Amino acid sequence: TGGMLTMTGDVLPCFDASLMTLPVDTSCIITVPITLDVAANHGVIVAAETEHSTQTYAVSLVDNLLQKPSVDELVKSKAVLADGRTLLDTGIIAVRGKAWLELVTLACSCQQMISELLQSKKEVYYIVC
Repeated sequence: TGGMLTMTGDVLPCFDASLMTLPVDTSCIITVPITLDVAANHGVIVAAETEHSTQTYAVSLVDNLLQKPSVDELVKSKAVLADGRTLLDTGIIAVRGKAWLELVTLACSCQQMISELLQSKKEVYYIVC
C-alpha cells in the first residue's frame, strides 16, 4: 500500500505514537494545541469546523496553513479553538494508501518542476484533498 512519514520543523513534540490511528487512504498532519503567544513563532493549522473526535483525538480537514501568524490573523482565520489555543503544525505528516499513490504519480509526472525547485531551493506547498 505504500506510505511516507515526514518530520520537519523546529518543534519537538513528545507524545505516545503507539496510540495514534492514521487514516488509510489519505494524508494527515499531526497537530498539538498551543497558546497563541507560541503560535506567533510557528506554523499553525486551521482546521475545518466539522470533525470526528473521540476522547483521545480529533480528525478534521485542513482549511488553511498559517506561518508565524499574529493574534489578529489567528482570529480572522478562525484558528482559535474554544479553549483559546490553536493547532501547532508539528511538521509530522503521514501519507498512506491511495494518497501515497497519488503523491508518487504527481512526482513522476512533474519531474521538470521538481528539478527546478531543487535547483532554485524554493519551497512549494500543496494540500492534497
